[in-house]
Amino acid sequence: MTNRETITKLIKENNRYETPEEMSELMNESFKSVFNEEGDFIEPNNQATQKELRNIVVHKQRISKLLEGVDVRKAMGPDGVSGWTLRECRDQSGM
Repeated sequence: MTNRETITKLIKENNRYETPEEMSELMNESFKSVFNEEGDFIEPNNQATQKELRNIVVHKQRISKLLEGVDVRKAMGPDGVSGWTLRECRDQSGM
């Protein structure tokens, strides 16, 4: 059995919106202000950074210890990999 609650009113800047049409319009405007069309991605020039990244030393034990502490309840990062996957597969990295 599901328990659903209905939104009966919205308040923004001391204005009340109570009809479904008013609330719909308010929500639509709110979402439009946040979600907009993204432009073309321009890859940054990383030449200076690449020179610095050539001498990275990685220790499997340290990485494993860091991944062990990942909070699996948090949302995925920009790579789309969940914290649970990172933590559970930490010893399978092939390093």
